[in-house]
Amino acid sequence: MSLSNLHGRVLEYIVVVEFVRILGNKVVLSKKTIEDNERDKQKLNEISPQKLTHFKNSSVKIVNWILNEIGIFNSNLLIERLSDEDGRQGDVTDIRFTYDNKKLNVSLKNNHLATKHQRPGPTPKHIGLDNLNEDSINFKQTYKRINFDFYNFVKSINQNYTKYNEVEEYKFDNLYDPICNLVCELLNKYKNKSREYLTFLIGNVNFKKIVLFESCFEVSSFDGIPETYEMNCWVENKNYVMIDFNEDVRLSMRLHTASKSLSQTGSLKFDTKIQKMDVVKEVIVL
Repeated sequence: MSLSNLHGRVLEYIVVVEFVRILGNKVVLSKKTIEDNERDKQKLNEISPQKLTHFKNSSVKIVNWILNEIGIFNSNLLIERLSDEDGRQGDVTDIRFTYDNKKLNVSLKNNHLATKHQRPGPTPKHIGLDNLNEDSINFKQTYKRINFDFYNFVKSINQNYTKYNEVEEYKFDNLYDPICNLVCELLNKYKNKSREYLTFLIGNVNFKKIVLFESCFEVSSFDGIPETYEMNCWVENKNYVMIDFNEDVRLSMRLHTASKSLSQTGSLKFDTKIQKMDVVKEVIVL
């Protein structure tokens, strides 16, 4: 498990525990939340004592902010930790709070601002193409070939290469740039799929994104996906895919390796961030 995933799971666990501490029997945990908390309780000793202390101290203010957002409620507070599969379906919520027939969806992150960490390989699926679509089939075949050719190319230079960080000088021209252009070509061909792709990248539900830093946490309110009818895509610096969804919304997707080990099938991810969008933000000092 990556360090960012480890930190994310532990932070979610600590926030849920803080809710139980403050509200006691007014909290109801879903079955999955109970299971996830049992799993993640064992991970507390896998992070540094300093990080653990930071999470525990910060969780008090995070919980108070969420309770202030919820306001007075008469029913029990149901807390649900959602799975990665929900994220792949477009719901970016990490923790959902249900009360008085209302819902507050929270995306909770530690020290990263990306809206999505999607892999480029399933891009056809991300815009709603099925597996039998000809462009979807061609995309997957080309994606596989680019990764296979890159692996064989660097092995032909030095058979002992086993890590992506050993082939830095070759990645941009021979791997990142071809993959980014492949993604751009598909997105521009299906520019009318902009609504599907934007909701996939940002989320298909209203939510608050809480990002914890060392001295503060930042809350961004996503209370409505902007309208978009067409997208325009291009490549910058060989590993960035830039997308304009309308004159007010632009996202950047930085391609990078997701694994240390060289692979014939490739191990790549995008870090997708908002470059331009009207999002209300609040910063709370710790």
